[in-house]
Amino acid sequence: MKKIFVLLVLASLTLPSFASATRVAKQTLGVTVGTFYGGFLSGPMRGAYRKSGDWAEHVTDQFGGGPLAKVFGYPIGSIAGTFVGGFVGVAKGVSNGIVYGIRKPLSDENFSVDGASYADFDPFDFNY
Repeated sequence: MKKIFVLLVLASLTLPSFASATRVAKQTLGVTVGTFYGGFLSGPMRGAYRKSGDWAEHVTDQFGGGPLAKVFGYPIGSIAGTFVGGFVGVAKGVSNGIVYGIRKPLSDENFSVDGASYADFDPFDFNY
């Protein structure tokens, strides 16, 4: 127990002087809650929603865009886009939770719920 206390004291000495206890607590809460919420709730759902529509249109266009292409293209593209968008949405939500949990804790970006609309979320965009 004494070793843990000593390590915590030494770690606190390495913090910058501007890092107040409330800011550190807010960032810790932002990273913890934002990572869970963004990574397991909003990220996968928004990623799956966004990419299912994108991929359905793309696969239909690749099949030629006709009525028969729509019969096969929309289901194939929707299913593939849902799985890939949801999977990458997990990574994007976790990434947003960590990055914005430190930069802008407890913000919309921290919880991966930012954007003008529900579909305004690109799970493949990792530019911060």
